[in-house]
Amino acid sequence: MFNYFPPQAYLGLTYFCNLKCKHCYVNKKTMKDISKTRIKRLIKELADLGVFKIVFTHGESLIRRDVFEIISFCYNLDIDTTIITNGLLLNNEYAKKLKKANVTRIIISFDSLSKKYHNNLRGRSDSWDGAISAMNNCRNNSLRFGLNVTINKSNYRNLEKIILFAIEKGAQDIYFLTIRANKGYDIGQKGFLNKYPGIIYKLWGLKQKYKSKIDLAFHDPLAIPSLAGKIKQSEMKSVLVENQCQAGRSWISIKPTGEINPCNFLSLNLGNAYRSGIKNIWENIDLKNFMLSPKICYSCVHKKTCKGGCKSFHASSGDKDWRCNLLFK
Repeated sequence: MFNYFPPQAYLGLTYFCNLKCKHCYVNKKTMKDISKTRIKRLIKELADLGVFKIVFTHGESLIRRDVFEIISFCYNLDIDTTIITNGLLLNNEYAKKLKKANVTRIIISFDSLSKKYHNNLRGRSDSWDGAISAMNNCRNNSLRFGLNVTINKSNYRNLEKIILFAIEKGAQDIYFLTIRANKGYDIGQKGFLNKYPGIIYKLWGLKQKYKSKIDLAFHDPLAIPSLAGKIKQSEMKSVLVENQCQAGRSWISIKPTGEINPCNFLSLNLGNAYRSGIKNIWENIDLKNFMLSPKICYSCVHKKTCKGGCKSFHASSGDKDWRCNLLFK
């Protein structure tokens, strides 16, 4: 049993979504949403355990009409809230409601400067326009917002252009995400991932170049071996802090069903928060072995800093992070 609780929780309010994204990690289910009363009870439990940041994710949270009340409830418990959205429902009215509810940050999914590519990836012909409209509505209502950009073989050559576009739109944050190994679509990106160390190095340079204009972040343990020896040793400290796997350490994920996982991408079921109570569950689990590097990594020169890479890649293959097989033979 650990004597602490992760300070950040990714919380799903619904599995419902108005898009069909090709790279979505969510295991689609048909279910009735949990009631607002039970969700508030869970949030109060999280606050009592020391959680001070909740990220609403998994399905499209703005589909729920009570999301504004839930965000206000978090604010009254001194919990910062971030809502990840595709933007389609974030019209001016919803932006005003989110402002009134005291949401801390909005993160809008945005994959490409190409409308055609974004729409194809998201499975809906108006998704790109919806994301752009959402950005404008956030800016016009003085809501802090950022962009989630999944790096893929279409956009990796245009990362700087996307950053400049985000700055022009008034975004304060931009997060570059890695495609996960959860579907055949992802496996098809393996050839592209051979380029990933170079992409990470480029992102590091862009992070420094635009740090006075936008907060650029990327979280991937693969950044540690990719940048080792290429940047100053003093700079590696921040790389380690930002990129070591934090699943079960700094955050947990709670699905709309209540199932608790170490992170959004790792389906290691720790229990159900709505059935058993999250405090009771946490007092009776031991993640010590999970947090260790996989045995297959013991001979790797990066094991002390990388600590086994992304645990979701390891879990999906039963091997080490399979990208290491491609990149660090």
